[in-house]
Amino acid sequence: MLTNGGLMSARTCCFGLTLVCLAALSACSSAPQTAALPTAPVVLSQPQPRISAPTQHALRGQLQGGPLDRSQPVQIDLAILMLDQRGRPVATLDSEQWFGNPYSPFQLALDPSRLPPGVRLQLRARVSHDSQLLAFAHHDISQPLPAQLPILTLQAMP
Repeated sequence: MLTNGGLMSARTCCFGLTLVCLAALSACSSAPQTAALPTAPVVLSQPQPRISAPTQHALRGQLQGGPLDRSQPVQIDLAILMLDQRGRPVATLDSEQWFGNPYSPFQLALDPSRLPPGVRLQLRARVSHDSQLLAFAHHDISQPLPAQLPILTLQAMP
């Protein structure tokens, strides 16, 4: 049991420690934010061909059209999808993404020996800027797989 003088000393110490902690927290929270965040330069890219196995088949193509501002680089997403009977995607067989010119030629690959007979395939393309979808395209891929896809016309989003 502490004496009256010792009890006061412990309370004073706790009170002082609490004041020091509050002062430190308030000093940290009110510090001015003078350092600006560094901005990364915009890095444009091109689609890269990726044929890695001799059994893979290359599908080449190109996008065109769509009311896109050619001065602004955009995000391009391409995917070859396997569809079910209702036309819904069930698997992604290959995909490609790049940032820059949507009209650059592209090349995707698949292995025809791994496809089930009678499977429905579709190539889908999306063009976006700052996470906003600007245009899209889709094309049903016939079998046997062609080497060159027709030029895909981008449809603008309403």
